[in-house]
Parts: sequence; structure tokens; C-alpha cells
Amino acid sequence: MDTKLPPEDSRRLATLRFPLIVAVVFIHANNHRIGMADPSGGPALWVHWFRRMLSEGLAAVAVPLFFLVSGYLFFAGWRFSRQGFGAKLRSRTRTIGIPYLIWNVALALALALAHALPATRGLLSGKQGAFLDGGPWEWLKAIGGLDGPPVVYQFWFLRDLMVAILLVPLWSLAHRFQPALWAAILGGLWFSHSWPLAYPSIVALLFFYLGSWVAARGRSLFFWDGAWPWLALAYVVLLGLEIVGGHAELHLFGILLGIAVALAATQFLRAPSAWGDRLQRWAAYSFMVFALHEPLLTVIQRLTAKVIQGTSPWLDLILYLAIPTVVVIGSCWVHAILSRIAPRFAAWITGGRA
Repeated sequence: MDTKLPPEDSRRLATLRFPLIVAVVFIHANNHRIGMADPSGGPALWVHWFRRMLSEGLAAVAVPLFFLVSGYLFFAGWRFSRQGFGAKLRSRTRTIGIPYLIWNVALALALALAHALPATRGLLSGKQGAFLDGGPWEWLKAIGGLDGPPVVYQFWFLRDLMVAILLVPLWSLAHRFQPALWAAILGGLWFSHSWPLAYPSIVALLFFYLGSWVAARGRSLFFWDGAWPWLALAYVVLLGLEIVGGHAELHLFGILLGIAVALAATQFLRAPSAWGDRLQRWAAYSFMVFALHEPLLTVIQRLTAKVIQGTSPWLDLILYLAIPTVVVIGSCWVHAILSRIAPRFAAWITGGRA
């Protein structure tokens, strides 16, 4: 059996896609602070807290929530069968596998060109271009992400998602035999940071499984809508304790609570909703933003660091907000232009999302 999601649930999930991708951009934006020392007080401390709240707090729910929704959508209205699984694998190959190969091969070739030109060689980090001097096996490992992140760093998400999808027969068995036990085992590995493998990540396996389990039980991801006020209040308190109070041990609890808050918050974007309509339209741009934001974000940050000599907390904040915004808007423009002048090509590189 394979039935469609209720239209309202489908709409609500669609409204999440673009904000979550923007959140991913801000996660990566926080990896590079232009000349700023660790703050001890004053405006620098407030800027530091703001950056941490956005990139390490609010945005931290994005990746687990993407895996959760992916698992849910795979199993929603569907029961495992070899024929049905084969059909879904073919579909995911088109929407995930082919774009993964296209983008990683393209960036590998671009890095090879940049490595060959003296003017651009300095923009490459040693780790980023380590495979360039190797043989075919080194290139294959880099493109496939076999011993670390793939060439397009953020595509580790797609790599791990493909592995989680290949494990669907195991997830189907787990749904039938002690499903709560398997959730507890995966959750324990996540909380204890004791997952032994480099990939797939425990985040991918845990949250894909949880989403698939909710769908297999015929439940909705929005079953906690009624608890929204209490969830939001608890999340604000937890976020404050983690970011301002320095209680890093609360981070994973904050992610779980943040996921619930994000899902419940979509109830306010039900039709008719102008913002809900916008976010649903902008969802089509999500993959292009995801694919382009790195290494574009890092390149702009490094160029900015070379141009701007000296800094201040307020300049740090402006750059922190402005550079990701430019990257997101620019990526959306690229998607819009390609969809207009080369729609078939745009569909191939975005998995049919053009």
C-alpha cells in the first residue's frame, strides 16, 4: 500500500524546507570568525551569544529534522515489499544519487582547475584538495566520501541518507520486532557519543529510523501541536541555559525539543497564510542553496577577511548575517535563472526540484 500524505501535512512539511536549509547555511557560517578573539564581556559577548544561539542552538535542529522527515516520508502510507522498495530506490537514485554524483564530480574538477592556477591555489585548504595529487582511487574516495566528507562537504548528508535508505529492509524488521528497543539503542549511542563509525552518522540512522517508525505506526509528525506553548517555553529556557549558562550537556536535549517546536510551529502557516504560501514556493530553491552554499560561503569569508583589516563586534555581526544572506539570495537567483533557460539541466542537478 502506498498512499499520499494529507494535503495539510504535506504543505506544513514543505514550509520547513527553505528555513531549514537557511539554518544549515548559518551553521557553516559560524565556522569562520574574522579575526575575533573569544569575548570576555561587552558587545563582543552579546554578539558571541547571538551567534551561538542562532548557529549552535536554533539551527542545530535542521539536520536531525531533515533525516526525521526523510524517514517519515519514505514510510508514510507504505509497507515494505521488494517491488515497492525497488521502485522507491529508483526514485531516490534520481532525486538523490544522480545530483550527488553531478555536484561532487563538478566540484572535484573545479578544484583541480583552481589547484593548477597560481592565482586561485591559495584559496584551497590542504585537506580540501588532498585528493588532487592522488590517483583514481583517491578521487573515487573523495567523490564518494568513503573516508571522510565528500568533495562537496555538505553532501555528507546525502551520502548518509542514501545509506539509511539502503537499510530500509532492516528498519522494516525493526518496526515489527521491539521497535522501541531499537530506538533506545540508537538514541543511547547518540547521547553517549559512542557511535564507532565515521559514516553513516548516528544522527542519520537515529532520526531516519524515528521518522520511519512514526510513519509505520500511522501517526502524524504533528501530534504534539496542542502542546506548542509549553514546548516553546521549555525550549527558550533550555536554549538560554545552554548558550548563556554554558551548560553544553543540554545540547542534545535542546535538539529534541527544538524539533518538536519546529514541527508544531508550522500549524501557524496553515492555509490561508501569506508566509506559508511563500515558504512553500521557496521550497523549490532549497536544493540549490544546499548545493551551492559551500564552498561559496567559505570563499567569500576568506576573501572578506583579506579585504577587511581589523574588526569589531558589530562588524563581526554584520558580516555574520550578511555573507550567508548573500549566499542564499545568490543561490536562489542561480536556481531561478537555470530553471528558466535550461530547465532540463536544472532538473538533473537538483533531483527534479527545478
